[in-house]
Amino acid sequence: MILELIAALTLVQAPQNDDTAGGRAPEAQPEPAEQVEEPPRRVCRYERTIGSSMQRRVCSDERQERRSVSNMHSTWEAQSAVRRLQGSRLPDGS
Repeated sequence: MILELIAALTLVQAPQNDDTAGGRAPEAQPEPAEQVEEPPRRVCRYERTIGSSMQRRVCSDERQERRSVSNMHSTWEAQSAVRRLQGSRLPDGS
């Protein structure tokens, strides 16, 4: 008799594997976090102002900096090609 009572209590108190059993609502699954686009990284450098010994800080984002450097290189190459065509006699081509 005691064994039957213990067995019955054990079955009643046993944890249920089904989330809806026992009147519990199913736990909400956390939603995946939305991917937030990172803001562009800022790049700062110091430039000397013409005619002054003072430097000023110039900041831009990475994309603008790459574009600026690319434009500078292409301008330099174009000027060098013009100097070579003009027949400059200086060693640096200027």
